[in-house]
Amino acid sequence: MTPDDLEKFAKYAEQAYFTPAVSGYLTVLFTANYINPSWTAANKHGHVANILRSFKVIPDSALPPCSYCGRPSIHVPYIDAARGSRAYRDLVPMLSGERIANFFPDGDRGLSLCALCVVALQALAIGAPMCEGRALIIFSDSPELMMGIVNAWLPEQRKRIQLSQATGEKPAKLARPRSRLIEKMEELQEQRAQQGRLTMYLLSNSGQGPSVEIHELPATITSFTARAKAQKYREAWKDLVQRAWERPSKDASFEDDRPRLRNYLYEDLFSLPDQAGRFIRVHFLRKARQLRASKQAETNPAALFGGWRDAQSVSWNLTELFAKEVIAMEKQRIDSIKQLGDRLAEEIVATNDRNLWWSTYAAQGYPGIRNALIRQSRKSIADGRQPVISFDHFLTVFEEGEELARVDWRLAWDLVLIRLIEQLHAKKWFEQNKKVLESEEEKA
Repeated sequence: MTPDDLEKFAKYAEQAYFTPAVSGYLTVLFTANYINPSWTAANKHGHVANILRSFKVIPDSALPPCSYCGRPSIHVPYIDAARGSRAYRDLVPMLSGERIANFFPDGDRGLSLCALCVVALQALAIGAPMCEGRALIIFSDSPELMMGIVNAWLPEQRKRIQLSQATGEKPAKLARPRSRLIEKMEELQEQRAQQGRLTMYLLSNSGQGPSVEIHELPATITSFTARAKAQKYREAWKDLVQRAWERPSKDASFEDDRPRLRNYLYEDLFSLPDQAGRFIRVHFLRKARQLRASKQAETNPAALFGGWRDAQSVSWNLTELFAKEVIAMEKQRIDSIKQLGDRLAEEIVATNDRNLWWSTYAAQGYPGIRNALIRQSRKSIADGRQPVISFDHFLTVFEEGEELARVDWRLAWDLVLIRLIEQLHAKKWFEQNKKVLESEEEKA
């Protein structure tokens, strides 16, 4: 950054601050008192010009160092010099009132700031979008990821400001901040693999109701989404993302409504890894019947997922990547799960055994799953074939020890079903039995 860069930003922001797109947003970030009608136009523009050019103020070594970076602080260039040298809530979001000394360093009100940090905070109004009436601010332990995302949505911000400047109106509002953030991260990862822990802050500095929400995206999740762009997984991942978009309103197209639409897969990434089992069941296995009776049924496409009927969207490769990256499942267990899914598919196709299909697909409790595998293994042996699963493989997949089920046995069984459905789809078994299967499922 050079003084010329900072001057270019000051000139741009000086104009942008007084557009409908930004002037209202300033009150979300800074309680911007100079927007108050009691200020004259000259005072408003003079205050903005002074603050945005704080980088020209000479530091004062007698002041405490900057509260953020430790550089020498400046006397903040307020129009009202009686306010002193420190920054308050109108310049730093989420501080307490100007007359309150609690929780500030040195037992004094406000914060000591250097010239660069004053300007950097002002840049939030340009570089952090307003979404659902709050500031969307991000941080990452990977500076490349953080700056890449900001750089990706900056052209859109500038376009919205330019449109507002030309029309004198506020641009259409953005909504669904989690979806908007992952959308930009995905665009960035299309160009190059970016990963790192990502934190999203949704805050309002409004005097009527200050608030902050914090959403975390662990590095394992950004690593997974980055690797999902590889050739091996790309088409399956794009298909899942596309099918997870909220349905637009009747009077609007998808593209028109997109800045306000939610992507349910993107949103569910923020629930990982705690809700990995649900994520796998809904997005990879395509089973989400519980959503059909929920309030989301009208907008959430998952409410219409058909399980085995959506076999074309089921991908073992992508699921295996998820198991490795997100839940750190050991390779031996993944291989055993894959082998079990393959054996069940072989048995079903070889004998066209729809009973075996339904007993595996509709299995609920752990004892039922175990008994079904034992019965089928006995039948396979009696017919001169290999059992569907060996004792050692069964322990690897489902149990900590004999008679002691793993806490994630349900997740493991869903992974088995994903491999089974993919194999039956590849062998065209669903295609050959579709009408019968649909009829049997309706009766059940």
